Amino acid sequence: MENDSLKSLQGNDPRFLKTTEISERDRPFKRRGIDSRFRSRDRWELEKERFQIASDELPPTIMRDPDKINSKIKDALKMLRVEYNAVQDGIASNWNNIARADYVAHSKPGEFIEADGSLVIYVENTLWLNQIRRHAQRNLIERIQAAYPQVKRLIFKLNPKK
Repeated sequence: MENDSLKSLQGNDPRFLKTTEISERDRPFKRRGIDSRFRSRDRWELEKERFQIASDELPPTIMRDPDKINSKIKDALKMLRVEYNAVQDGIASNWNNIARADYVAHSKPGEFIEADGSLVIYVENTLWLNQIRRHAQRNLIERIQAAYPQVKRLIFKLNPKK
């Protein structure tokens, strides 16, 4: 009984179209990959008016493949000659949580070389370089690999900016 009253209430209202059932009027939306929430023209007209969207604008499309967007962003950054390395940035921003406090004060992560999985760590002076190499290298690599398995080895260098 309840189901019948729901069907009669829905009628031909496009807001109640099933996902498999698309009216002839909405076929162009499907071809362009329009987000299913906006397949109904009435819904899109309401959204345009509500959010004051330009009248000639099309409904938003479905994000089909984020990898394509990721590659486009990388291409744009290369074209602008801006280098961004997610692993390097992530390790640098979490360095306080990865290394001990005394090592954090005297070292900092550098570039990540994707080709061989090496992470350069810059150290303040030769004393700290030897200290970290001898006593912290294994612990550091384990902690880094827990979050960033791409890192295969650490390279310790003196900080050229000091």
